[in-house]
Amino acid sequence: MRRKVASLIMKAFVVTLLVTAVFSYPSHDNDEELNIERRGRATCGSVSYDPRFDVCCAGKVLWKGINKYACCGSANYDPRSDVCCAGRILWKGINNYACCGSANYDPRSDVCCAGRILWKGINKYACCGSANYDPRSDVCCAGKILWKGINKYACCGSANYDPRSDVCCAGRILWKGINKYACCGSVNYDPRWNSCCNGRLC
Repeated sequence: MRRKVASLIMKAFVVTLLVTAVFSYPSHDNDEELNIERRGRATCGSVSYDPRFDVCCAGKVLWKGINKYACCGSANYDPRSDVCCAGRILWKGINNYACCGSANYDPRSDVCCAGRILWKGINKYACCGSANYDPRSDVCCAGKILWKGINKYACCGSANYDPRSDVCCAGRILWKGINKYACCGSVNYDPRWNSCCNGRLC
């Protein structure tokens, strides 16, 4: 009788161990769920978030949505309709306004010159430093607006010159003349009588 009782107790103990082992063993299904939850997540400060649905803007988790909102400083905005100019959310509109410093402007009618919004007009004015100029009549030489004229003056350093009569040699405007002098380093020379070897007359 004692043997039967002892045998039953032993069997019950073995069954208990087996059941405990089965239920305490990590489930592959649960591991997969955890992997799915952790996969592709990021942190924003100390907060975990899903980059598919949210953006992290200056430590704040904000909504991204189907329009793929982006960050502008600590705020979120819709790049389809707005622009972010130096941390300010401004209107883009149907004309695709761009940024000029902290302001928005219409590139079709204006130019942005060193942070200043200036008129472009029908002549397609361009920038020369912080000013606008007409490339049809002027040249921009080292930030200076100079006359181009009918002879199509070009730049030589910060000065303008007439390529028909002069040459620009290392920033120096020198005579070209009827013999079509060329440059050799910073001097001009007559290719008919001289040669230029590595920037020196030879």
